[in-house]
Amino acid sequence: MQTGYFVIADLSGYTRFVTENDLAHAQGVLHDLITLIIDKLGAPLEFVELEGDAVFVYAREAAVSDAERLLDLMEACYAAFKMRTEQMVRNTTCPCTACRSIPKLDLKCVAHLGRFMTQPTPKGPQLVGPDVVLVHRLLKNRVIEATGIQAYALLTDAFMAKAGMGMREQGTCVTPVSRALPGHVEEVEAFGQVQLHVLDLAECVERHRERFRENLDALPVDLEIITPMPVPPSMVWGYLTEPQLKPLWQTDIVGVSNVAAPNGRTDVGWEGHCDHGGYKMVHRIVDWRPFDRITLHTIPSGLSLTKPLPCQVDFLLDPAWRASAN
Repeated sequence: MQTGYFVIADLSGYTRFVTENDLAHAQGVLHDLITLIIDKLGAPLEFVELEGDAVFVYAREAAVSDAERLLDLMEACYAAFKMRTEQMVRNTTCPCTACRSIPKLDLKCVAHLGRFMTQPTPKGPQLVGPDVVLVHRLLKNRVIEATGIQAYALLTDAFMAKAGMGMREQGTCVTPVSRALPGHVEEVEAFGQVQLHVLDLAECVERHRERFRENLDALPVDLEIITPMPVPPSMVWGYLTEPQLKPLWQTDIVGVSNVAAPNGRTDVGWEGHCDHGGYKMVHRIVDWRPFDRITLHTIPSGLSLTKPLPCQVDFLLDPAWRASAN
């Protein structure tokens, strides 16, 4: 038995969209959107299979250093999904019912942490086990009726125990994000009552679309360093913020602690406190766009003459750089 994270992204309105519209146009739209979802739910998640209107992905627990990144992946996926459907509507002049029905499509996710085994099948290895069954059964739920939230990520307690971290020091969870998320209970056959939390995905769209910029791009650039990485941006992301990963590339760090943003997440307002021995650095996030950009305002303290000056640091992650590193 292994332990892993399971995520299913389900297209709401899929059946009606296929059955009530021109099949050729409907399939073209769905192919584009499903391809986008598979791409956005990338590393450390791995594609398992396409289940009709749902994309099933997973990650072994050991492959995820901080499960909050999976929340970021789901939010970034939803934001990209909504902006792609808006772009489709703007760009098409086709009068067919399929193209006019694009705004009716939506997305929901279910995420769980549990145990699984792999079983060989004619289609390749498949994940099996009670926890795999549970995450699939949770697709049928009463979230909309109970909360009014149309686009959501439904997160089990087991998942939130790993992903719901507010303040962390050396990887220790102090304040769970789950306190800020609406609770929900589902009665699931053979599993009984399942305790859950609901993340409103629609709230993240504007954050991804129009972050507070504070004229960031107008500031002069004093130093630019381009470093090709042989991995996707979502893998690099955690090394910029996670306490257990930063010392792996900033070798002079002797201690790291993080203070969450007001929403309990790694987001705008988050602070990272890095002890470099002779001096300390406070890094405050002022722009946070998973998995494209992090902007930090950095302030040093201490008596050391070698400490850096206050500055702004931008980390821009371009998938094109990965190709140049292969």
